[in-house]
Order: sequence, then C-alpha cells, then structure tokens
Amino acid sequence: MLREGKPEERVQTRTGELTVAFLKQCHLEVGMKNNVKYELTKEIVCRTLLRKLALCVPLHALTLPEEPITRWGEYWCEVTVNGIDTVRIPMSVVNFEKPKTRRYKRWLEQNPTGTWDTESADPEKEDS
Repeated sequence: MLREGKPEERVQTRTGELTVAFLKQCHLEVGMKNNVKYELTKEIVCRTLLRKLALCVPLHALTLPEEPITRWGEYWCEVTVNGIDTVRIPMSVVNFEKPKTRRYKRWLEQNPTGTWDTESADPEKEDS
C-alpha cells in the first residue's frame, strides 16, 4: 500500500507520522575514538541510532554527507521514513568515552566535592 501510486500521491501512515515527529526532536551523538583512524559509515550510524535512540534504520533509508566524516565535529544525517518523508537529524561526532567514565563524570558533576554524603545515607540516624 505504501509503494502504490506516484510518490507525490502516497500518504504517510500514523506510525510514520509519529516517527517523523520523534526524529525532528532528536540529536544524535556518535562516539569516535581518537587513537584509531577510520571513517564514519552508514553501518556505524545505524548501530548508534539503534543503541542511543532505540530506532532501527535500514541502510537504504539513511543518507550521510558526501564528504567523508573522519574527525570530530557537527554533521547531519537524513533518515527517510517509509520512502515518503525525509528528516535531517543533527549529529555530533565526539570523543568516545567508556560508559564507566561517563557515569563517573556525571557523578562528579552532581557531587562537586567528590565525597559521599554519609549523613543522609545513614539509616540509623533517620530512626532516632
């Protein structure tokens, strides 16, 4: 049904419309190691979309810029939904950090002193 008729006569499905609305709000962050020289490919971006945004995008529905992406910076990618609507998603290519390092940095931001708050975490003091 989606492939029938001329491209301008096709109508997007309800779930397709919801997907387009979701994609318009998204920003993708792709981690790239600095000690390995490689080019960002469609496969890497598709895996990152699945991992970070829980969005399964086939390779034929993804478009990357013409110039190869080999360094950190701000880029974009385009995702075509049901062969009808195309959404451009901003994409940041940043330094890859291990999840443990990311969690530690987030913890440091929440606790600027870098120490555990033992007063509020002690259950015996709450009872008395």
